[in-house]
Amino acid sequence: MLIRSLVLFFLYVALSLGIAQERAIICARENPDNDWDSMRSTIWECTILPKRKGGLELDRRLDFGKSHWAPWPFFFDGPIEWMRFQTNTKDDFKVGLAYIDYSAWRSQLLLERSRLKDIGFTNASGYLADRQGNQFRAHLAAGSLTELEVPFTLRQRFESSWLIELSNGVPGQLRLVKADSLECLHEIKLGRGMPDRLYDCELSKDGLWLAICLHGELGRNVDYREAGKIRSELTIFDLNSGRKYFHRFEGLATAGSGFPTIPHYEGRFVEGDTVFEFQSIDDGGAEQVSRLDLSDGSVSYRSVVFDQDVKEPTKNLPDNLPGYLREKYLEVVESKHFEQQVIAHLFVMEFSGLKYEIPNTWSDTKIGWSSDRSRFLMQIMSPGAPDSLFYGDLDTKELRFVSLPEGLQNGAVMGIYFISEERK
Repeated sequence: MLIRSLVLFFLYVALSLGIAQERAIICARENPDNDWDSMRSTIWECTILPKRKGGLELDRRLDFGKSHWAPWPFFFDGPIEWMRFQTNTKDDFKVGLAYIDYSAWRSQLLLERSRLKDIGFTNASGYLADRQGNQFRAHLAAGSLTELEVPFTLRQRFESSWLIELSNGVPGQLRLVKADSLECLHEIKLGRGMPDRLYDCELSKDGLWLAICLHGELGRNVDYREAGKIRSELTIFDLNSGRKYFHRFEGLATAGSGFPTIPHYEGRFVEGDTVFEFQSIDDGGAEQVSRLDLSDGSVSYRSVVFDQDVKEPTKNLPDNLPGYLREKYLEVVESKHFEQQVIAHLFVMEFSGLKYEIPNTWSDTKIGWSSDRSRFLMQIMSPGAPDSLFYGDLDTKELRFVSLPEGLQNGAVMGIYFISEERK
């Protein structure tokens, strides 16, 4: 009891005196010998020291061995405790899934399979599959895995629910499930075969209506530079009563790269989820808005082009853009693709005196932001920029930087993520 009290006391003192520090991780693909076969997959820690000490400290913490890839969060935009790393094999590569406790720098290998891939994640669960079709649920908070008895295909993501097709289910039959647990909410019988992906699928805000639109293919004689006609089928399901509305219509589409047909289609529930509006064409081939009344299934039309009918949202400036960078930001942002990177680059040049060309590609800037987007850690690959790591605080206008050690030079930095944000 005495020891526990002392530990808590010293922790309180440390936090009060500013000893607790902000930290970030750097995912790296090290290649100091400039040799493809000797690359290593590593994670470094960057400690942003308290102000009175200044500076940044860099330490290599984890080494996953030889690999042509850097470690990376397994779930896209997901929790960084779940990391993927890849190891080379003779004819293929294996993907490892590790759960990392950054407070103690402990890494636990949970699974290693050929071509392990992410299916998706929610607040509590993540789902993944291996090359053989086996699927697993990741319990995100607990850091553990369980294998699913029945694999599924994810057809569509909604805010808190997913539309899935079970591997052992009836063809054309879907389930709307809770994404965290896969608990079935509704059975959806589409009654026909489905494409590999359901791009045009909408769930009403109240969760009581589901609209699925399936599209035909363009004819082979359609010029890829022009729009051609396609036939489409819209089905709207009343998830409470089980009734459904079915409507065939014609629309426009263009040929795509990788996808043979790209429909000019958009659908939405409107007027308190009592009407479904969608894009179609009239008998003369002109685009129009079709309106399906959910009370009786009747369809009416408006001769207003759908894109013009929906007001485009006003382009707002980023919430974290400081007033002192606004003028310079407006001068350059139109020619750049990545707004947050532009803010960080302008900040570095403003307070360091450096002058360089802001990179216009994602790969030439590696950056991580704090959760409130007020602080960043960035590495730049641009002529005129030093091979350094920069830390910036937009609120206090504080800029720090440190030269990269050998292991992080020559493009080794691949990703940066904040892991704790105590500011002292």
